[in-house]
Amino acid sequence: MKNKRFIFITVILIALTFVGTKVFGIFSDSDMYVKMRVFTEILTDIKDYYVDEKNPSKLLDNAINGMLKDLDPHTVLLPPERSQDMDERFQGFGGIGIMFRVIDEKITILDVFRDGPCDKLGLKRGDRIVEIEGESAIGIDQNDVPPKLKGIPGTGVDVKVERPGWDEPRPFTIIRERIPPESVSHIFMLDDEIGYIEMEKFSRTTVEELDRALKILKERNMKKLVLDLRRNPGGYLPISVGVSDKFLPGGKKIVYTKGRTRDSMKEFHSTDKTTHPLLPMIILIGRNSASASEIVSGALQDWDRALIVGERSFGKALVQTPFKLRDDSRLLLTTARYYTPNGRLIQKKYEGKTLEQYYRDSHNPDLPENEDNAKNDSLKFKTFGGRIVFGGGGISPDITIKYTLPIDTSFYKLLRKLD
Repeated sequence: MKNKRFIFITVILIALTFVGTKVFGIFSDSDMYVKMRVFTEILTDIKDYYVDEKNPSKLLDNAINGMLKDLDPHTVLLPPERSQDMDERFQGFGGIGIMFRVIDEKITILDVFRDGPCDKLGLKRGDRIVEIEGESAIGIDQNDVPPKLKGIPGTGVDVKVERPGWDEPRPFTIIRERIPPESVSHIFMLDDEIGYIEMEKFSRTTVEELDRALKILKERNMKKLVLDLRRNPGGYLPISVGVSDKFLPGGKKIVYTKGRTRDSMKEFHSTDKTTHPLLPMIILIGRNSASASEIVSGALQDWDRALIVGERSFGKALVQTPFKLRDDSRLLLTTARYYTPNGRLIQKKYEGKTLEQYYRDSHNPDLPENEDNAKNDSLKFKTFGGRIVFGGGGISPDITIKYTLPIDTSFYKLLRKLD
């Protein structure tokens, strides 16, 4: 079995050797044809003669990953299990409807999804799951919890839960449901007039969640809004357009993309159908705000619709198209770049950097290259109201405030005391 993939690939490559120039004319335009023959020969020689036995499938994986490394940091091959994780993150999964963290060796509920399985049973923040399916969950590793609690919707999981004030843990049978990936994590009024919404990602349900949040805050007499995207790494591009559309009048360009193919050239505009009242607005961004977060921030900054406050954002303006492969893995291939309405490309530099350096730089918004952006005339743009803004290396805030508040176990211990 381990040689099955090797044999398949080898047969295909050998077939190309014999029919390449006639049937596959594209090879005659370069040395690709010759290189594929050489690759097949090297692979065969390693398999047959290398001093240590090597797994041919592993060698092919390494060759594929080596090819992708020459592209950009966001073009990646996801193995089947990570491909499934991505689907769950943005589309939903079968679960019990909680956010949790292992604190003091116990699974501590940080939040309960409204109308989800745990909410229906009366579980709440601060409760601790100490047993799952008859086995103690005390001391469990954080990463081992989801496989035990997730499952097929309609199936049950038996747990025991402890709560301050209870004499002993109580048993519950939680029936799993399809859990949508909640994007809006916090909604409240900062004072009598200012509403606050924290959005942690852009998923399938984000636009509907945002609509509900805005209606709730309007019922509480909201006259100004703070939209917090500091911890939002992004998500689906069309969803970011839908979010932006809530805050812009109709007919405004939100974002456009450019690539090599006709399909990659697209423009997205706002409509009058879903626009909420144009209240004064601040968007909070940070070094971890990326991709779709930057589309929303850039669009509303270009149209002078919102004041951007915080740190320089991550700087990702590459559009990935998913290609599902025959082994259920998924190739996320960069097929276009996106630009803000006034033409800013905010992708940060990645040429000449290792993957580690590329991601590490996102935690250092004071890099010299970021400071150079403000001095580079080619990266200076004007909003439609005439203000100077900058491209390259992320969205530059209108007002810079460094985010230094640590979120550690003391934060979650405080949450445990809240009802």
